[in-house]
Amino acid sequence: MHILILASGSGGHVYPAISFMKNSSNHTFTYLTIKNGFERKLVSEDSPYLDVKNQLKSYLKNPVEFFKLKRELKRNKDILEKVDAILCFGGFVSFIGLLISFKFHKPLYLHEQNLNLGDANKFARFRAKKIFVSFSSTVKENPKMIYVGNPRMDDVIINKKDHLGFNILFFAGSLSSSSLNKIIKGLLMKNYSKKINLYVITGEKEYKDFLPFSKNNVNILAYQKDMIALMRDMDLVIMRAGATSIAEVIAFNLPSILIPSPNVKHNHQYENAHELAKNNAAVLIEEKDCTSEVLYQEIEMLSRDYSKYLDIKHNLKKFKKENVSQTILKVMTNE
Repeated sequence: MHILILASGSGGHVYPAISFMKNSSNHTFTYLTIKNGFERKLVSEDSPYLDVKNQLKSYLKNPVEFFKLKRELKRNKDILEKVDAILCFGGFVSFIGLLISFKFHKPLYLHEQNLNLGDANKFARFRAKKIFVSFSSTVKENPKMIYVGNPRMDDVIINKKDHLGFNILFFAGSLSSSSLNKIIKGLLMKNYSKKINLYVITGEKEYKDFLPFSKNNVNILAYQKDMIALMRDMDLVIMRAGATSIAEVIAFNLPSILIPSPNVKHNHQYENAHELAKNNAAVLIEEKDCTSEVLYQEIEMLSRDYSKYLDIKHNLKKFKKENVSQTILKVMTNE
């Protein structure tokens, strides 16, 4: 089967798409990118692209953009006619996948990483043959929806930890967060009741400001390309609640303190975090309630109360799905 892959806008959409291709065999994939899109940096420069705007509001404000999109689809006609199916992982390109499906009479499939469908996936769902979702609560008796998990889980290989102390990773997403960085500075000055090793990803802008805090048990990082390699050695992670990060903590069976960004569309990070927290599979702290002292108390509790820590690990297992990519392929090839 030759599958056209579409995913753009953020790592939450793009990384699962890349994981899906990497963990699938005996199939051909074409990743159609947006010329200046986030995903273009992560795939081969030889991949086909569309030189178009990547936001729906751009098309609504200036309908001429629709004609440009039509022209770009025509330019890629030879490629698009050869594919057997289209699989969209979210972002505005799910809308483009819908157009391609209509124009070239190709079956359309969607994958949603967050608890609730994004706008583009909502728009395209009526054409979609199946909608693959990452949380069981998303299904809601919709016969098109299949709970499969997030393909990012397929990239995680768990090795036995062999380290002293309690390792904690703090990061605030790919763009970092000045508000959370202020809180973590206060956390770095606390005295802990047991051996705590802190790993802090600050972002490039604030890296130098954090260097004075660096010491034997505090590791300051500007950026970490391979998050999976770093998370493998952690006992606890303090982070936002983006879909890719959620998939990784589930796959690693790694307890987390989730501080959802209040500045994302439809508050989807809160919804992701709340789904885990209500099942006692994570600790949820809203940013408006988050202080260094609040975080310190949660860290102390999780590092000392092993029964609470093990409860979270046990409940995380309920969210894990194995062989996500192969499950998606099996459904698509049997349609």
